[in-house]
Amino acid sequence: MNLSYVSPVIEEGGIIVHLLKEDLEGGNQQRDKDLILYVVVVPKRDEVIFSGPYTLNNRPMIIKAWTVEFDFIEEVLKAIPLWVKLPNLPLNGWSKEALSRIGSGLGRPLCEDESTIKAERISYARMLVEKDVTRTLPSSINVGDPTGKEVDQTVLYDWMPLHCPICCQIGHSCPAMRMKQDAAQAADQ
Repeated sequence: MNLSYVSPVIEEGGIIVHLLKEDLEGGNQQRDKDLILYVVVVPKRDEVIFSGPYTLNNRPMIIKAWTVEFDFIEEVLKAIPLWVKLPNLPLNGWSKEALSRIGSGLGRPLCEDESTIKAERISYARMLVEKDVTRTLPSSINVGDPTGKEVDQTVLYDWMPLHCPICCQIGHSCPAMRMKQDAAQAADQ
């Protein structure tokens, strides 16, 4: 698709671009079947959204319906699905009910992986938990049994996203970004 030059308007000494309603409608028509990272026919969109969660290489894909008002900058993700491993979890803690309780202590439990359901691997139980990543991800959780015995259960994450406390975005850390920029500038001098 070739773009064409459209003269901008100069107002108060600065350039301003006025988009016409027709300009935006063309983009809206192109996007009415879109999901972020996924495209389907409109009637199936909700089915796809609510059938999740989805992962790619054990990393969550955040799927939302596109709207005309959607703005990547304003869209702040806080709660995302994360795969959680519970190494050496006693076998009596592998029931759906027990895993639901443990998962609820971490966030909102979504599902177990197939190996956990079938008890094919007993070294750890694994489940998907929706977690608020703006908060510290715990490395353990205190689990008590009916006899009163408590165990400090280790919690491992397949992937721990970076979260920037400065701009509240997932995927980077502003201080780390600033240090990299400062190091690059120092190397250039």
